[in-house]
Amino acid sequence: MKGSPINSYAIPEAFWVWYDELLKKWPYVTIEISRQEIVVCRCRKPIESERSAIKNVPYCKVIRDESGVCMERTFRPRYMADLDKVESVV
Repeated sequence: MKGSPINSYAIPEAFWVWYDELLKKWPYVTIEISRQEIVVCRCRKPIESERSAIKNVPYCKVIRDESGVCMERTFRPRYMADLDKVESVV
């Protein structure tokens, strides 16, 4: 896997740049941390219907609950120290 895990005690500034960009596309984010590492970011955004997501997105999870219909994707952030950049492994 490219890059290295992100330690929650020493989060590089590049993570926050990546995270801010993520929030522009995905308004609801859950960050999962295990053994002091940011493991995954699960992102959700409301959508009009399941049909639009199924037709237009190559992969995602579609969730319907009492709050409506959402599309969910999981991102695994990895830090590339040589580039001082965070990329996600999907």
